Amino acid sequence: MREGFVCPQLIRPQDLKAVEALYSHRAGEPQHGRWFRITEPLMRTMAYRQNPTCVLAVFEQPQWCLETLATACNHGPDLWLVAVGTMKPGNLGAMARSAEAAGASGVLAADGVVDPFNPNCMEASTAAVTHMPVVVGASQDIVAFLRQRHVQVITTMPRAHISYTQVDMTLPTALVIGAEDHGLPVTWMQTGGTMSQTVSIPILGRVVDSLNASVAAAIVLFEAVRQRGP
Repeated sequence: MREGFVCPQLIRPQDLKAVEALYSHRAGEPQHGRWFRITEPLMRTMAYRQNPTCVLAVFEQPQWCLETLATACNHGPDLWLVAVGTMKPGNLGAMARSAEAAGASGVLAADGVVDPFNPNCMEASTAAVTHMPVVVGASQDIVAFLRQRHVQVITTMPRAHISYTQVDMTLPTALVIGAEDHGLPVTWMQTGGTMSQTVSIPILGRVVDSLNASVAAAIVLFEAVRQRGP
């Protein structure tokens, strides 16, 4: 943390002790950044949200790339969530939240136009993007990274003949979710080989023919959790 800001006027009674303990504990420790007391108008100006909380902090943004992931993620079989062409910050943030909750190795945002540290993305992720790797890259680079790690690629399509529950996700796996408006590009549908399969989530409704991308991501991620066990 670089800097912290506390607004006494916005402290709720039930949070008073926790905020005072945080401020008094960190205030004298330079390694934890500098803390400042500020007024409510200033807090409302500084904060992105319309109704800010009483504490605001400035952190250094994590820097991840495919090269560093090769050595950083070695805890158990790989489980990657690949979000291809995601354009909504809320969707990417929700995917990161589900991926972190599922114990995934990280999120690979392929051909994306969304900044993982967009405020809406961070809020939807409940700050998961600050704790787990979220890497933005070109599809061909991410495909090469997965092949190098011998990770099977499971792509999702609404009308695929194989159900997502019928594939073995105990192997090193990358779950690929396309954009809601036009699905997955040819790059991902032609990854080829025995390490690539296309699955669907059964849709039983008569009007709805697809799911929100972040919902679909959560479903397939937690199928991997179910298969891998506790």
